[in-house]
Amino acid sequence: MSHNTQQNAEVIPLPVQGTGCDAEVRQFERHVVKRNVVVIMPFGSENGTERQSILDLMRIKYIIEKVARVIPEGGVPNGPTIEYDVNIFREPVGRVPEGAVDTLATADVLIALLTARNVNVIYELAIRNLLKDEPILILQGKPSDVLPVYLQEMAYIQYDHDDSAMVIDQIKRIGEDTFPALTWKKPDQIPDALKQAIDASDYLIPELQDALQKLEDNPQRPPHFLRKHVIDLDPGRVLHSWSTYTPFSVLRIKWLRKRHRSRYDPADMIGEPMVYAANKDYLDMFDLKVYPFPDPDGENALTIADMIERLADYVEPKHYENFIDDQKHLTEKIIFNDRVGQAVVPIQFNNRHPIFAEEVYLPTLLGKRVVGSARSPHTVFLAIAFVKDFEPISDEELVNEGKKRVGP
Repeated sequence: MSHNTQQNAEVIPLPVQGTGCDAEVRQFERHVVKRNVVVIMPFGSENGTERQSILDLMRIKYIIEKVARVIPEGGVPNGPTIEYDVNIFREPVGRVPEGAVDTLATADVLIALLTARNVNVIYELAIRNLLKDEPILILQGKPSDVLPVYLQEMAYIQYDHDDSAMVIDQIKRIGEDTFPALTWKKPDQIPDALKQAIDASDYLIPELQDALQKLEDNPQRPPHFLRKHVIDLDPGRVLHSWSTYTPFSVLRIKWLRKRHRSRYDPADMIGEPMVYAANKDYLDMFDLKVYPFPDPDGENALTIADMIERLADYVEPKHYENFIDDQKHLTEKIIFNDRVGQAVVPIQFNNRHPIFAEEVYLPTLLGKRVVGSARSPHTVFLAIAFVKDFEPISDEELVNEGKKRVGP
């Protein structure tokens, strides 16, 4: 996406994250980005296969936690990398309670290891594929041998690649032995022989690191043919499930974390506030000849600043300046101070607007949704409606409103 940074800075006070690598490194020195990884896999039960399964988990956990280097969004090559915590997902056979589904849905990263076709893992994999993003698949054999036809087009990592022969041999040798003792509860206690084999040469190292980096750079949402049936799981999709009679949009703000209990630090904002979803009336208001709304993560994505700037041709200069000042106040109050705020200056269109000429609309915050924990990277969605025929604010009222903000 291309935009004029200077113009954006003048339109709305978006956070500046520093210039040059030094400023970016200082930003991330104040905050360690962490991700939780859940592994789903068959457990094995006889002839040493359970021991081999434990060793498979140890292999994945060691590579991700100790070897892989993944740069967080907004990070720099020589800056801090993401810290991962890898855990196994285990539930009693035939019982998938609410907590289990929550674990599958809320994990930052899900890895599915399939060394054989396993109905429990396939079910868990389907839940994740429906609710969140695509998991990382590690397969032994051909996809057609271990996956149902619905999942066979997904990208995967080869479990037993030739470059991992030494590692696979060690897993087989240790798995067939009775020493050392292995337990699911202590996956950090990886045998030295297996650790040395992984360090020497393991195809999983670059493959897992690349897969994790791709998830960080460009998370893969569930396919559209699934998303259209789970509209309540995506704040943007909620809009499309309703018949709306006024311009309506959903804004997205991505954060590293909420640094202070009562407010956000501008340095912790990732990128810029984006228009995540909108109806046709909203697009017409800003004279955008596109529908459906462009992908918020694609090349045509629109920032809040982009949209406000588009109003300049359709609002008289004095009214436009007043509107900008009011929006700056709301940005500080709603976005950074995490409070409720109401615009007092409406958009007063001039007679040049092709659809809304001489009409007046007041942007109104309807609600907010936070996805993720405020203590770690998360996303905030704001629902905004534009109320029609709002009474234009007078110059005297505008002056009084400004005095209220500044105080005596």
